[in-house]
Amino acid sequence: VESYPGELKKDISVRLASLIDDITVGQPEMVNWNEQWERNFEAVAVGQVAYIYAHFHPKKTGFQHYIEIAPKMAFGTGHHETTYMMIEEMSKIDHRHKSVLDLGCGTGILSVLAAKMGADDIIAIDHELPAYENTKEHAQLNRVTLEAMHGGVEDVPRRAYNLVLANINRSVLLNYQEQIKSFVASKGLLLLSGILEEDRTLIEAAYTDLNLMNVQQRGKWLCFHYSKKS
Repeated sequence: VESYPGELKKDISVRLASLIDDITVGQPEMVNWNEQWERNFEAVAVGQVAYIYAHFHPKKTGFQHYIEIAPKMAFGTGHHETTYMMIEEMSKIDHRHKSVLDLGCGTGILSVLAAKMGADDIIAIDHELPAYENTKEHAQLNRVTLEAMHGGVEDVPRRAYNLVLANINRSVLLNYQEQIKSFVASKGLLLLSGILEEDRTLIEAAYTDLNLMNVQQRGKWLCFHYSKKS
């Protein structure tokens, strides 16, 4: 508004004043948004299993695994209930020398953790370009090896994986249920999350041909732990 000619600025102010009770025209206060963001962004501790932190956080001791992140535009900083539960369920699984598919990987936190837990054949895929780029960055930051891919379910290499991670949403889990199940190797494991409690019966009905080992709930969100029967 300040850059507009005087008469135009006056006209805009009068018109806005007719809609808003109190209006002040002036320069906004200069704010260091990066500093504000860092001040409000907290590290995440998942039990004693994982500590997820950015470079400006103190690195605490007492955790099995440490994951450094550079959070940007992609979803997945470890704060969401679904990510927390996925990590808890992953902590119950022997990842050593296993193949892992992280479907809808977000920032790649789960893939990085899988690598730190011993998996040595990891594909992390997401249809969002920022997620793909952030996943590659996080792999480098944490000095782990994984294959990041930009794409959707239809782009996943058609083979079987010892562990499939799918922290996505109800629509994808239901619409692509057959493809997702086909990715799980014989006697392999499948972790599903991104599911609201009211959708529990829909998911259970869709994946009834797998063995349900555990259902975890945190807030209004659910996490399902399945194994393939054969």
